[in-house]
Amino acid sequence: MEVKYFKSKVVDPKQMINPVNVITENCSRLDYVLRYLSQLKPKRVNDYVFALEKRLREDIKDYQIDYSSINVDDVLKDCEFLNRYSDLRDLMIQFVFNELKLPINYEPSSEEIEVFLMNWLRSSNVFRYHRVKAIVDIMDRQEGIQLWKDMVYRATQDSLRKTDGECHPPIKEITEGWMKEGETGNSNFELTVVSYDDHKVALRFDRCPVFDSIKHLEDRGIAYLSYCWTGQPEQELNKKARRKNTPQTLYQSDYCVEFYWNNDVHPNAEPPTTEFWNELVETKVIR
Repeated sequence: MEVKYFKSKVVDPKQMINPVNVITENCSRLDYVLRYLSQLKPKRVNDYVFALEKRLREDIKDYQIDYSSINVDDVLKDCEFLNRYSDLRDLMIQFVFNELKLPINYEPSSEEIEVFLMNWLRSSNVFRYHRVKAIVDIMDRQEGIQLWKDMVYRATQDSLRKTDGECHPPIKEITEGWMKEGETGNSNFELTVVSYDDHKVALRFDRCPVFDSIKHLEDRGIAYLSYCWTGQPEQELNKKARRKNTPQTLYQSDYCVEFYWNNDVHPNAEPPTTEFWNELVETKVIR
């Protein structure tokens, strides 16, 4: 077993990104929500669209960028359901530019630009929050939460059914990827990697930039459901070899744990115990 602890010293890291890619990803995610909402609650789709538009407008306010330099119809050609709502689509685009803190005179193109990592994360994760919060805006909270869970379960089932390959890359690649991320220190996180072998690894995040990007939002329950919880259905439904378990997150604890393993090699493997992590803290492996 190999244990490595990393703590980034970068205060406000930056990232090279293409804003058009962020727009495409966000809009594709929303299109899935509209698709499954149309299946499960078709009479509430328009109410949901109105509620989400209201939320995005409150964030954007008077911010507007001219994006006529990009062919939106081509970029978002696969967003069948979203394309039925032109105002919502426009707000989605402006929302990304606004969260990235781009100047009003920015001219969108296919070129990458440098932005602060936190702004990039917020451009995606704050949207994820709004897309769930808009559901509970239009119905009873528990009913809305259950509807969101039903949609995620259905989407996960469809994805697993259509995917022949594994849900996750080889565990060794996951381990090496996080080791490299820790060594370069380009993200402001605090991470412990516990590699048992090439088929089992545990990750502990004492600080996570994804969590940092949405921890300011007022409804922590919805923030949790909008991102971290969305992997839960896969944990229950995935019967393939490479699996993931997230026994706790920063929403419920002082640290987050992600556990990956190959079930063919380690059948029904369990993540590290609290006592294991406490021992690493006591022996100052985790500082």
